[in-house]
Amino acid sequence: MTPDRAEIRDVLELVAREAAAYLEGLDERPVRSPALEKAALSFGGDLPEVGEGGAAALRELVEKGLDGTVATSGPRSFHFVVGGVTPAALGADWLTTVFDQIA
Repeated sequence: MTPDRAEIRDVLELVAREAAAYLEGLDERPVRSPALEKAALSFGGDLPEVGEGGAAALRELVEKGLDGTVATSGPRSFHFVVGGVTPAALGADWLTTVFDQIA
């Protein structure tokens, strides 16, 4: 499947919605989910010859992979000295990816 530029708005809305939900529930999430191993194993196997599109791939990532994340966003984690996500930092990171500039 050829990437479809018409899908960009749906992808951005999905990512914005899921990112907001993740950050809103961050304080209640355990740092490491008890289902972490199960989430990691859910991505095994061969890749399909034909993809389902960006939005479908991202939905699968959220549905299967969220428990595979380590909830270190925000001010409750001090293991790396990179700071917590702020709205400005998040927006700048997204724009950096969109603008696709080589550093």
